[in-house]
Amino acid sequence: MSNPDKNTKDTSEEENTESVSPPPQPPAIEVTNLARWFNGVHAVNNISFTIPRGQVVGFVGANGAGKTTIMRIMTGFLPPTDGTALIAGHDIFEDSLAARRSLG
Repeated sequence: MSNPDKNTKDTSEEENTESVSPPPQPPAIEVTNLARWFNGVHAVNNISFTIPRGQVVGFVGANGAGKTTIMRIMTGFLPPTDGTALIAGHDIFEDSLAARRSLG
């Protein structure tokens, strides 16, 4: 006599073989319309860029081009006059701790 439970397939234990992709990740850095004035002089004037996760980039420019000012804004040490910056989806001023943790 054979055991009927051996030959029946329990559908509740079937594995889902469909591939499920993870939710899309925000860019590593997203800067939108960033501006900074010092005593009536534009140090940074309406800068926007996006850096995807895993991308290696260089930040180059002439002396006085605003590289250090942009880095200080992105790390939360200097507030922008205008614009926003997101680090791993975290706003640098609304969620600065999470943004700074994402920088390393």
